[in-house]
Amino acid sequence: MHYGYSQSLRKYLVLITVVSGLSGCYVTSQTGDDADRVIIGARNLCGFAPTAASILSLLNVPGAPTAEIIVKNICNEVQKRAMTESSEPGDRITVLVNGKKVTGVLEK
Repeated sequence: MHYGYSQSLRKYLVLITVVSGLSGCYVTSQTGDDADRVIIGARNLCGFAPTAASILSLLNVPGAPTAEIIVKNICNEVQKRAMTESSEPGDRITVLVNGKKVTGVLEK
């Protein structure tokens, strides 16, 4: 009887490990999808191509805003910077969004 209990417990622990691993993959994939949406959205809306690392720093915080809100915030900061500093297409700039530095290249 003791042997059967150990086998059941082992199977249960293996199942938990597998499920935990799969749920981690889903979160990573979801964050990756959001990062792509932010990068594409910022490029289309304001001509700014942020780095993936910058975007992931915004998305990987508890209570992070949606991709759409992040795009709007990025573009607002890029436009503010354009009004105060002269920048040209191809320039690498950094703006502060939600307390995080977002670095990228101006395309327009």
